Amino acid sequence: MTDKEITNNKLILQIVERDNRGVINHHKIDSFPATIGRGFDNDIILNDPYISENHIEIKNIDDEKWLLTDLDSLNGYSINKAPKQDKESYFKSGDFIRIGNTIITFFHSGHKIEKAKRLVTANKFVKTISKAHIGWALFFLVGILSATWSYLEIWSANAKENAVSYGVIIVSTILLWSVIWGISARLLHNKKSFFGQMSIACIWVIFIGFLSYVSKYIEYFTGGGVFIDIITNGADLIALVVLIFGSLTLFSDMPSKRRWITSIIFSFGLLVGIVGFDLLSKKETILRPEYSKTIEPYFTEILPSSSLDEFVSGLEDNFKELQKEK
Repeated sequence: MTDKEITNNKLILQIVERDNRGVINHHKIDSFPATIGRGFDNDIILNDPYISENHIEIKNIDDEKWLLTDLDSLNGYSINKAPKQDKESYFKSGDFIRIGNTIITFFHSGHKIEKAKRLVTANKFVKTISKAHIGWALFFLVGILSATWSYLEIWSANAKENAVSYGVIIVSTILLWSVIWGISARLLHNKKSFFGQMSIACIWVIFIGFLSYVSKYIEYFTGGGVFIDIITNGADLIALVVLIFGSLTLFSDMPSKRRWITSIIFSFGLLVGIVGFDLLSKKETILRPEYSKTIEPYFTEILPSSSLDEFVSGLEDNFKELQKEK
């Protein structure tokens, strides 16, 4: 075996074995050349069936460059996802190779890393709503309350069927919301937030339902008006901001100030869009209504022929004739 040279230019190996559920291990090499393979005579031993007994050798060239040599391995190697046919290849700090089903990233001992993130500990409320039984309890409660609200508010021949349909729509929307946030948090930040997202969405639906009843009573007793509309829309905006803020809290470790700013901007834009769409839907699109031909003769008969007095007199005669028929 070649004599090894000890150097201060240490090389750190970050090893991810795919067959080991992506577990990351770190090894340090401070003497070169160093070999990597499955055999016990290597400096770095990997338990990967697709790696040869002596797979590759690494030599130190200078402070920023290393030489990789293929030791006649069966499956070869690739650097930065590019398969290599050459027996030798150079690499630098930050490059990664793949041998077999194992990915190795090389770092110089002085390689710059990201700054440490501030540890954000979840408060008791977040921990409580993130529990599975709390999430499911709120989920079924919202389904029952939604169906009950619909049954009490909407009177129709199919009241029960409509109430069930409304409840199913509400809980399905909550489930979709939770799944989207939960999967995104898992993939992007490796955080579990499904049940927390479900709980927050359920609490928000309950609050919005309560708020709608309060706004109706206020409008009834005050007669409504622009001021009441402003208060109602403001309360809806605050509720939406709190919902987005809570979802972002469970989704990532974003600083609190940035979460509030993002929630306010997103909620304000969404509310403006909803209000604008509502105003457009209420706008009259037909300035001159066209009446059906079936009712046109009746309007023709009651129109005044010469004056308003004659028209009123004709109406009185019509009422008298109706009374006689009775």
